[in-house]
Amino acid sequence: LLLGLMVERIYQKPLDVLAREQFFEPLNMKSTTFSPEVLSLERIAPTEDDPWRGGVVRGVVHDESAFILRSKIVPGSAGLFSTTPDLLTFWDALLRVDDGGARGLFSEETLARMGTNQVGHLGTMTGLGWELARRDYMGDTCSDRTIGKTGFTGCVVMCDLLKRIGVVILANHTWPHRRSDRREIGRVRRAVGNLVFGM
Repeated sequence: LLLGLMVERIYQKPLDVLAREQFFEPLNMKSTTFSPEVLSLERIAPTEDDPWRGGVVRGVVHDESAFILRSKIVPGSAGLFSTTPDLLTFWDALLRVDDGGARGLFSEETLARMGTNQVGHLGTMTGLGWELARRDYMGDTCSDRTIGKTGFTGCVVMCDLLKRIGVVILANHTWPHRRSDRREIGRVRRAVGNLVFGM
């Protein structure tokens, strides 16, 4: 949240506009947005039948704090809507940064920092902007330079920078009601990671 606010202050534009102008449009990601109202509702899966929200959550950010904050700011912490093809386009561009795939959006140095532990002194593994080598959901066959991020509803994006393989799972594990724990979706994520990164 803080990083998004800082970027907005520096560039004097809302985060959703900056993301569209700086990332989504240059990468031709036509179905990726922090503003889901611009998408057809038929293309957006429902995530939960939630009494607190008064019914089915669909076409709005699922995260409750981001939902509340959305009336004041564009929270960068949750609420990115996308499609598998768009997210695979992002991974492809990131993996081809050395031959111009990311079209100048990322340097090789930035990519290296994404896949290098930035907080080892804290006893954890986190790359620049990404979780790093999290075998609890990336599986046991990923390399130590695998980056990724999970979403509360069950989604996950993972990319092994050494093996040069990206994975996208867009899931609605919270439909119709959220589970009491995350073990089931964790097993699915790990199984897919083991399968793909073990190739």
